[in-house]
Amino acid sequence: MKRYFLGVDGGGSKTKVACIDENKKVVGEGISGCTNFNSVGQEKANHHLREAITSALKAAGVPEDQVAGICLSMSGVGRPADQELVRSWIKPILPKADIDIQNDAVAALVSGTDGDLFGLVVISGTGTITYGVDRKGEVARAAGWGPLLGDKGSGYQIGYEVLNAVVRALDGRGPATSLVEAVFAQLNFTKGEEIVPWAYSSVAWERYAQLAPLAAIAARNGDKVAEKILDGQVQDLVVSIRTVAKKLNLDNQPFPLVLAGGNFTHEGSYLTALLKKQIAEQIPHATVLMPTLSAEYAAALLALNISNNKH
Repeated sequence: MKRYFLGVDGGGSKTKVACIDENKKVVGEGISGCTNFNSVGQEKANHHLREAITSALKAAGVPEDQVAGICLSMSGVGRPADQELVRSWIKPILPKADIDIQNDAVAALVSGTDGDLFGLVVISGTGTITYGVDRKGEVARAAGWGPLLGDKGSGYQIGYEVLNAVVRALDGRGPATSLVEAVFAQLNFTKGEEIVPWAYSSVAWERYAQLAPLAAIAARNGDKVAEKILDGQVQDLVVSIRTVAKKLNLDNQPFPLVLAGGNFTHEGSYLTALLKKQIAEQIPHATVLMPTLSAEYAAALLALNISNNKH
């Protein structure tokens, strides 16, 4: 009987699943909403996870009992108790699968190193984290504490800073900025008072993250407020990189540094160019890489490798 493997990339906005066969070929894919239960609650996260897995298996035409392994690379599963919770969701639907649960940074790292679990990765999506693995398998991380604790360099934080700059400009407490017109256009506002109900109607972090691209557009057009926002975010990311490298004793030797997440990987990313410049100046021994594999496919490869090593 053929064996199949699933890789899950569970970020702050959406969850993607890849199903591969023993020859590493993708045979099915699925997508659903956020599976970080710290953001959406356990019930909704469980539902989204099952939905994405079921969609991938349906697309592949693979029955659940033929899944030999699954690697879930997810945000919000840093503690053993969190991992056991997610494991309890998976066991009933994939009874024969080896279940491996990792921080979402693991698949992001491997997606840029072509399967080599070594080096550092910086993710900037809805949230952010800097994560590293040395040659001994030791792990270190920085940031990624969530929006309420200051996820500097994340889509949420950039979007928050954009909105903060807008209200300061409207008040006259801050300088004029083209971000006012940009935010009004994107959110279909006609007056400043509309910001308050929008901001307080939902604590869904991705709503703020959707404003992040406006900062890059404005900065590219010479808006000084937008430039300052992004410069500040990048400096914080550099601090995180240096911190993790030091923890792993990689601060004075070459290591790969993968930039992952939507704020880095979209074409012509202003944030990527800015960060690459600072890395070249401040961390010259880091080799910057961009993902060459999707995170869900990288997670599926990890599931295959783990299963092969066990059996």
